[in-house]
Amino acid sequence: MCIRDSTYTNEYDPDCNVCDEAREVKTFTSEQLTGLTGTASSNDTNDGSNIEEAFDGITNEASNYWASVKNDNGIENNEYLIANLNGKYLINQVAYTSRTTADATGNLNDYVIWVSTDGEHYEQATSGDIETRPGATTITFDPIRATHVKLTATQSVHWQDANVNKVMAAAEFAVFKAVCEEHDYDDDADTECNVCGAVRTIEGLSLIHISE
Repeated sequence: MCIRDSTYTNEYDPDCNVCDEAREVKTFTSEQLTGLTGTASSNDTNDGSNIEEAFDGITNEASNYWASVKNDNGIENNEYLIANLNGKYLINQVAYTSRTTADATGNLNDYVIWVSTDGEHYEQATSGDIETRPGATTITFDPIRATHVKLTATQSVHWQDANVNKVMAAAEFAVFKAVCEEHDYDDDADTECNVCGAVRTIEGLSLIHISE
């Protein structure tokens, strides 16, 4: 038993931050969001970069990617890629895919994931190291509601030693919504889950308009 009041990161965190005591919480699967649009700190069109290509689902073409311009001050705190979800979702996973060769300019060695509900104010969701290069690194975190997801980093690849950590690139940046394994509806007629927003179809349910 925790010697102090149990403290959890959020309502979906199963482990107390003080004593690691576990509690039962709702569990989720993940489903990739579609229709994302994006913005970035910069876009090196001279290198063939295109921001939209980071969200188009194409991961196996060498010419299909986004890359920032070279920043002599380094990518940390300067360069970023933002996914606009075009709606508010409960999310719990993203996937970063590097360019098709391991040593391609701008491939990330680490990541920081930030989330926002207004596209202006961000809070950190998680951080870590890129596990797969080339290829996709799946990044999971406790479910959190967001309208925008920002990818930043501190370390990246460059074929010139003097330009290491000065360019940021991604072949693809995908965001996944959290889907309850057991949905929470108000009653038998409720069609939208109160937690994850999943919509269900109820056979035989019809809407009746009542005149005032």
